[in-house]
Amino acid sequence: MAKKPNTHKKRPGRGRRANVVEGLRENPEKDTNIEIFMQLMIAEYLVGKEGEILSNEEKAKRRKILAKHLGRTEQTLKNMYLYGQGSLQQFFKAAEFILKIGQKEVINFLRAYPYIMSKLDSISEAKRRLYYNMEKMTEEELSLTNDLLEVGLKRNRAMRAGKEELNID
Repeated sequence: MAKKPNTHKKRPGRGRRANVVEGLRENPEKDTNIEIFMQLMIAEYLVGKEGEILSNEEKAKRRKILAKHLGRTEQTLKNMYLYGQGSLQQFFKAAEFILKIGQKEVINFLRAYPYIMSKLDSISEAKRRLYYNMEKMTEEELSLTNDLLEVGLKRNRAMRAGKEELNID
């Protein structure tokens, strides 16, 4: 007896389930909403950052370690990063563990914040643009730029040394 062909059509929306981490990364509020930022931080720690591929064993190990640190179950972790459930204290405790920063470092940073902001305000617009562009460079571009700066500095030193020998002002 021949097998009947499948006449059921695939329902739209079925298939590959949207990745929660991708959804959090694409959220326009991720940089301003602390809850979304913390959800993304936990999700990236548990399933891997962008471009980072973790084995299932590594994912399970991370889940167990974080759940033990929080004193919660692995399902609680899933609810925290999938749905944003959980107290803010739990999120802070998770952040402290994941980012390896203690409350003391945060307090020191907050005390230094006005000093840091005043330093940033004193930087000219051109230097800010330079720093912004340097931040976006790849390692190779940054290496080439550093080499170019080093050559320029050596040239300037040689020019200064030559002027001093000739006593030219």
